[in-house]
Amino acid sequence: MNTKILTEEERACEKHYEANTRRLETGRYEVRLPLSDSADKVGDSYDIAKVKFLKLEQRLHKQPQIKKNYADFLEEYVQPGHMKPLGAAEVKRNCPNFYMPHHGVVKETSSTPKLRVVLNGSEKSSNGVSLNDILMTGPKVQDDLFDIVQRFRLHRIVMSSDVKELYRQVWVYPDDRYLQRILWRKTPDQPITTYELNTVTYGRAAPFPRY
Repeated sequence: MNTKILTEEERACEKHYEANTRRLETGRYEVRLPLSDSADKVGDSYDIAKVKFLKLEQRLHKQPQIKKNYADFLEEYVQPGHMKPLGAAEVKRNCPNFYMPHHGVVKETSSTPKLRVVLNGSEKSSNGVSLNDILMTGPKVQDDLFDIVQRFRLHRIVMSSDVKELYRQVWVYPDDRYLQRILWRKTPDQPITTYELNTVTYGRAAPFPRY
C-alpha cells in the first residue's frame, strides 16, 4: 500500500481534528473549524452578502416555483435546528463574523427537478479575505473513483449506500458558528434576517475528520 506524504498544512489539519473533535451525548460529533489564521483577518462581509442576496431575491421573484423550493430547502435547515435565526443582540455582538452569499442549483435529471442551495465561503470580504482563506485544507479522505470502480470487480456482490444530509450530521462548535452566517427572508416585505448555521456545511475549503 502506498503511503501518501502529507504537506505541513495537511498534517496540521489532521492534528487539529484529532484535538478538537468530540462525540456528544446524542451520538453525533462536534468539530471546531480548522483556522489557519485569526478570524480577525476577515473584513466586513455583511454588505457584500446583502447585495448578492437582494439580487438573488429579484431572480427568485421571477421564478415562483424555484422560490418556493428555495424557501422549503432552507426551512428544512431550520426545523431540525441545523440553522437558527439570530436576534438583533446576537448579530451585534462584538466578534468577527462571516456572511456567506448563497444561490440555488437545480438538478434537472429527474422528473421532479431538485434544488440545492449552495453556500459560497470563497467570497472576498471588504479587505479581500474570505472564510476559505483562513481555513486549513487537509488531505483528501476519499478514494479515487478509479480505485472504487476497481473494487467492484473483486466480489460477486457489491453494496452501496448513501447517508442523507451527511454534512449536517456533524455539529460545529458554538463559538465558531459566527463564521457561518447567511441572510434570508421569505418575502420582500419582511426584514432581512441573519441566520447562523450550526452544522458542518459545504462551500468551505476545510475537509472533515475521519469518523
